[in-house]
Amino acid sequence: MEYVEKTNYQFDLDQLNLNQYTEGLQGDVFRADASVPASDFYLINDIYRGTLFEEIINILNVVSSRIKVIDEHWRGTSVHIDRTKRSHLALNTNPNAHFIFPRNPIEKRETEIIHIPADGYVYKVDTTKPH
Repeated sequence: MEYVEKTNYQFDLDQLNLNQYTEGLQGDVFRADASVPASDFYLINDIYRGTLFEEIINILNVVSSRIKVIDEHWRGTSVHIDRTKRSHLALNTNPNAHFIFPRNPIEKRETEIIHIPADGYVYKVDTTKPH
């Protein structure tokens, strides 16, 4: 797998009608309960019931999901590695939003800078690699 791989899953972003949502929609799609591991999350938050978000979660068989609004001036965190690979669906983006995978001499890879477009496709991202 490359760092970022476009899947065959595509959704109509116009169906989301983002203008009807408020900042209150940002956050975890599943109900958080600190007493259970994330893999046991199965109760979707009420605000997402009956929405395209719930449909996407069901189609992709997702166990954890989040909607994140990032300010265009946000510069990210330090290089890190996630425990699992992630799927990304950009709802709205700008050309300056990138995943940066630094040079990896062990895998003989140069720095890769990747933009995920808001084209309705779900992208698998290998976030188990430094980014």
